[in-house]
Amino acid sequence: MFVILILLLLGIGVWSCVFLNQRDTLKEKLGYEFHASDTRFTVKFCITYGICIFLVGFLASFLGFGAYIPLLISIGKHPLVSNATGMYFVLLNSFMT
Repeated sequence: MFVILILLLLGIGVWSCVFLNQRDTLKEKLGYEFHASDTRFTVKFCITYGICIFLVGFLASFLGFGAYIPLLISIGKHPLVSNATGMYFVLLNSFMT
């Protein structure tokens, strides 16, 4: 059962990366001007971010705290957005346990 859940989560992650990468490529072709704070979903970013999120999520659940906030701030997200997103993940983790 655990293996199926991991494969499902990996599949969703890969699909999301492909979808967001195609969306950003289309925006570039149409001449969309990206803001400096926009996240550009390149393949390198998706792989790096996916690995970081996995490690941070593992450590956060292992140690019992939400470590997503510093990670989101480190990739350039606004502190209010990082805080709200981190608290959302903590809430989801609390419902899962």
